[in-house]
Amino acid sequence: EKYVQPVVNVIKDEVRIKVKNPNPQNFNAATNLVMQAKNVDTRSNLMIEIACAVLGERFYEELRTVKQLGYVVNLGCKALGDGRGVVFTVMSGEYGSPALEKAIEEFLNSSGDILSKVGD
Repeated sequence: EKYVQPVVNVIKDEVRIKVKNPNPQNFNAATNLVMQAKNVDTRSNLMIEIACAVLGERFYEELRTVKQLGYVVNLGCKALGDGRGVVFTVMSGEYGSPALEKAIEEFLNSSGDILSKVGD
């Protein structure tokens, strides 16, 4: 079995790591997006935890149940040093990573109103 070297791209404040599947018969794809809070303080950490609680079920419902994009769909919080981040994960046997990334971006764009209410 051959090891495939990942491709790492740094664009603005974004890091993308892409790994080509070494098995051409395996059509599974995955996207894992991690968004880290800008500030590392108690208020920011709590806001991230609340956002995860508010958006987690909606993310699963929209991407897994309604759009049926993947067999694994998850939104969760992750400790990143002293701060927190939101992790979006979608794994699919039907769609490639670009489609999964686009679906996550669309979900984020459509969640702006909900997130602004969390901040209040």
